[in-house]
Amino acid sequence: MKVLSVRNLCNFLSAILVTACISSNSGFAQSTVVQQNYPGLVITGTVGNSYPIEYVTTLSNVNNWITLTNLVLPSSPYLLIDTSAGNAPRRFYRETNVTITAENYLGLTITGTVGSTNMIQYVEANGDTNNWTTLTNIVLPSSPYLLMDTISPRTARRLYRAEDLARPPRITSAGATLARVGQPFNYQITASSYLPITSYDATGLPSGLTVNSSSGVISGTPTQEGTNTATVIARNSTGPGSGSLTLNLRLSFATELVSIAAGTFTMGSPITETGHGTNEEPQTQVTLSHGFSIGKYEVSQAEYQAVTGANPSFWTGDLNRPVESLTWQDAINFCDLLTTQDRQSGRISATSFYRLPTEAEWEYVARAGTSTAFSFGDDPSNLGQYAWYTANSGGLTHPTGQKLPNPWGVYDVYGNAWEWCSDWMGVYPGGSVTDPQGPASGTRKLVRGGSWFRFPDSCRSGKRATFPPTSISGDIGFRIVLFTP
Repeated sequence: MKVLSVRNLCNFLSAILVTACISSNSGFAQSTVVQQNYPGLVITGTVGNSYPIEYVTTLSNVNNWITLTNLVLPSSPYLLIDTSAGNAPRRFYRETNVTITAENYLGLTITGTVGSTNMIQYVEANGDTNNWTTLTNIVLPSSPYLLMDTISPRTARRLYRAEDLARPPRITSAGATLARVGQPFNYQITASSYLPITSYDATGLPSGLTVNSSSGVISGTPTQEGTNTATVIARNSTGPGSGSLTLNLRLSFATELVSIAAGTFTMGSPITETGHGTNEEPQTQVTLSHGFSIGKYEVSQAEYQAVTGANPSFWTGDLNRPVESLTWQDAINFCDLLTTQDRQSGRISATSFYRLPTEAEWEYVARAGTSTAFSFGDDPSNLGQYAWYTANSGGLTHPTGQKLPNPWGVYDVYGNAWEWCSDWMGVYPGGSVTDPQGPASGTRKLVRGGSWFRFPDSCRSGKRATFPPTSISGDIGFRIVLFTP
């Protein structure tokens, strides 16, 4: 007499799909992994006996069992994966002269090149995606191919990837860089490859630069200003891997500058202005007696790195983002180094120099001849056209120059990154002053303009904020001034 026992084996076996499609652009060529739950039946019985393994999809259909397989038990216990249940509704299995228990197993459907050796790796849920663990290396017998991760903890959630070990190299060096015309330049092509790299190449290099096919070093002295897009190549026995390299060749690493004429304006904000702070009063008439040039953009990570050899920024991944996470002294040092470089190359005179803007210069430029809260008016609902701030930034910096400029052609005056000024914090004197420099000493330096992290009130032309000069923050950068006495 048969003993019928029906267990709901699939309440926890919902068909959750987690897909990790890896393309050559992210470095994992021609192989993809689709992750899916499958019922695993642990069968305990007499080795050598034949047992029918049957199921139904609803308990109301227990008189119409479907045979999954007739199994001659090779060992006990024995794991049978019901791969046919991958996309099916949940199933109920029955025991017929045998004991069946069920567990949740992960099936990995691998698509790739048949015959290729693929390294299958995983990270645990919420794990570090920079530290993958190798599950196995498999020579792909067919495509698609189902591989079961039977050693996974039954309740674990993992993300998987497959990498063809015989793929061409993947270019890993930066996609953009700066170089100075007339100055020696070196750039190392780097690539990831499981097979030995046999040679390097580059096409479309500007005049004066060549590539060493053995080392992958691009070197020489560029001769002409401009932007060039080159293709860099690394080869192994499988074939070439390539990437684009944008070379921005400049006469100076200074950002593009906007000429500002001398003039007079009212510094500070009226008490009726929304967001007004008491440190923005009394309003003071300021005369700037000397013209100057100011950065059209905030100093980018690429520019800072080209001058100093370092990139302290927290928000990396695009060198066109403003540099941040640097102290006030770091910004001063950049200006000093840039001054030395451009004097030596003859780009600026022996008496000209780069520096941070004074607070008065900054506000003069930000207002651009206006007296409203913003250079575009008083309505903060228009701020998103001009600034990256808390409502539209997505919680990070953005490449410079993507929003509208102010009336004097200066970008990112509001938002993106606070900008260090040269002044110590002080009280406005009121009345009329000429070329104010701020107090001779203090404990906190001025920053202006607001940031990606701030609300509209902090992005106003008159807003003053202060930080200790040693502060480092992912929303503080700077803009340069070129001053010629």
